[in-house]
Amino acid sequence: MKRFAALTVVALAGVAQAATTYNDSINDLHSGANGFGNIDIKSVTVSHDATNLYFTLEFRSSIAGTADWGKYQIFMDTVAGGRTDNAWGRNIGTGGRQNDFFMGSWVNGGGGSLLYSAGGAGWNNIAGSSHDLSMAAAGIVKYTISRAALGLTGSFHNVFFDVTVTGENGGDPGLDHLSNSGISSPDWVGPNSTPGNYLLYVIPTPGSLALLGMGGLVAMRRRR
Repeated sequence: MKRFAALTVVALAGVAQAATTYNDSINDLHSGANGFGNIDIKSVTVSHDATNLYFTLEFRSSIAGTADWGKYQIFMDTVAGGRTDNAWGRNIGTGGRQNDFFMGSWVNGGGGSLLYSAGGAGWNNIAGSSHDLSMAAAGIVKYTISRAALGLTGSFHNVFFDVTVTGENGGDPGLDHLSNSGISSPDWVGPNSTPGNYLLYVIPTPGSLALLGMGGLVAMRRRR
């Protein structure tokens, strides 16, 4: 029966896990930006399987056509250490959180994403991210990020993260933070934006741990 429990752990590490949705307040942008739903985060859903981590970003309105100018970023803190800035030089606050990975993305021109790992001298562009804009008209973009690229190849990991939005210019602040239900930046330009507490995604999810516990109970009952 011990072998049964061990196999259950391995199986849960390899299958797709229940998604976790993190909701954000809407209409929480500064007064000059509240009319643009393409930069107003509505929710972010995170899930994973044995190979990848998946982020689905949903915005208040369409991010297609003339609303394709928003730039979307994901900050990830997976181990001790890291950097408090970002690879694109945007004025996005991290609240002192040291991030190990940063993904910057865009929607215009067919869209794209770039994944970076933190280094002592700066950020290093690495392979491992892709995007899906098939639901852009509904305000949804999906990202797939390789777990191997993030060093998340084991069965159990804590991933602290934030999702942010900026405009098109290099020094733009975070106009919206998933972690902050209030106004993250008072203007289109200016000093670093204000985050809230980073969100936590656990590999495996709590639901999977509950399933593992049920598997253990079944094994014990069979043993009896």
